[in-house]
Amino acid sequence: MIRETRQYLIIQALFKQCTFPQLAYTCVLLSIFVLMQACNESAKGSKNSETDSVHLKDVYEFEMVDKYGYLLGNGCDFYGDNLNATGHFQPEEGLVMVHIVGISKNMLNLNGQDDKCLKAHFVKIELGGKAYVVFGRDVFVIESEKEKRIQNVRKEEWAVYPIKPLQMGASDEGGLTECDEFSYIVLKYNKTGRTTLLQYPKNDSLRMQSGLKYAALYNDDMSDDVISSLDFNTDTLYMNIQSQGQEGGHTYTIKAHAYSKLPYTEIINLMRFETDETCE
Repeated sequence: MIRETRQYLIIQALFKQCTFPQLAYTCVLLSIFVLMQACNESAKGSKNSETDSVHLKDVYEFEMVDKYGYLLGNGCDFYGDNLNATGHFQPEEGLVMVHIVGISKNMLNLNGQDDKCLKAHFVKIELGGKAYVVFGRDVFVIESEKEKRIQNVRKEEWAVYPIKPLQMGASDEGGLTECDEFSYIVLKYNKTGRTTLLQYPKNDSLRMQSGLKYAALYNDDMSDDVISSLDFNTDTLYMNIQSQGQEGGHTYTIKAHAYSKLPYTEIINLMRFETDETCE
């Protein structure tokens, strides 16, 4: 209302100045321009108010959970009740474990983006004794039910498990989204508690996802990857993967040097099969 009143006063002032016939045409054009600006600003303000209302009502309705996950080394922003970033966290290590206590019931985009595949939940976490809200693309929940363990000949135990970002996946309530759904693979050396991600396989011929930095499992309309078993030989860990899709599947092994800080990986023993075959 204040903005509209101000625009009206400007128009009044313009017409008061239009005392000469040669200026009348110019003043009319200026008045039309001012009115158009007022309408645009009013519409924009209404749109923002509606969007903010949806965000506050829907996004911050959290479902309480008790899970654990990781922030990765690229850091993340913290968010306040108005969805604006209130701070930034830059971990000193590659993986920082957090306690996940709440996940928003709805997903949305950040910063005016309209790409459905960039949508994510907002997530309540506890870190260093404090509570924060982060965007779901920055926090990866541990899929503990898919964990595999193995001991080497030195009786050292290793654990391998996927971690999944809390973002839009391959499907939602409307069906298939055509978005990538993946989980990074974490390797944990139980003797020291050290955890690390794995480098993305340089010889990947299945997905060739150059946008991913780390080795991953996929769960989408093309395939559903599962770690079926582990093998250990000297310093090398072998992760055997089974993948079933709508038009067939494949088995392969991810080979990794277990003691490296960020292990180099390689895909070996790749075998493809049709839908009427088995991967056993």
